[in-house]
Amino acid sequence: MDSKNVKASVLILSGGQSIRMGFPKLLLPYDGEKTFIEQIILVYRALLGGEIVLVLSEQVWKAHKPFFRSSLPEVQLVINSHSELDRMYSIQLGLDKIVSDLVFIQNADNPFVKADLLWRMVKAAPQDGYVSPCFSGKGGHPVLLCGAVKDRVSIATRNTTLRSVLSGQTRVMVDVDDPDVLVNLNTLETYKSRFPANK
Repeated sequence: MDSKNVKASVLILSGGQSIRMGFPKLLLPYDGEKTFIEQIILVYRALLGGEIVLVLSEQVWKAHKPFFRSSLPEVQLVINSHSELDRMYSIQLGLDKIVSDLVFIQNADNPFVKADLLWRMVKAAPQDGYVSPCFSGKGGHPVLLCGAVKDRVSIATRNTTLRSVLSGQTRVMVDVDDPDVLVNLNTLETYKSRFPANK
């Protein structure tokens, strides 16, 4: 897979306050060498030729500037100064920086994304619609916005959600055997259960 041939981008969302976790989820250790965000970017960078945009809260940015500047030099950072607002606000902030017609929406609390899934999703992309992985009949992460759907999400009203915008759009489902597409690590307990070596 040649990354330069895949003209897609990724928007990584980490604009919230991580209240339930008590620590910025994107900075949790993935293994002995990488954090969640470094692992996620490693997978996407190997495949995509478009932008890598990370939306993060102003609090996390201010507390960890040296890390972001030294470890993520190729990533476009978008600072969310209103982390109390909903997820759609972060999505629209990030999409404003992306020109690609194919955009993955990736949550920072799911570091299990795999390159083969991303490749399958790009190959299945409709001209206008979206792609999502599906495990046992349940839609998972990440979601790939295709064509004009990206623009519809960008201009959606503030009181809506990504789910509601996508509800009327063409959906292509990619069936997978990987339950990790359904995972969101929102609490310290769930993190420790998946990463016992990092306790």
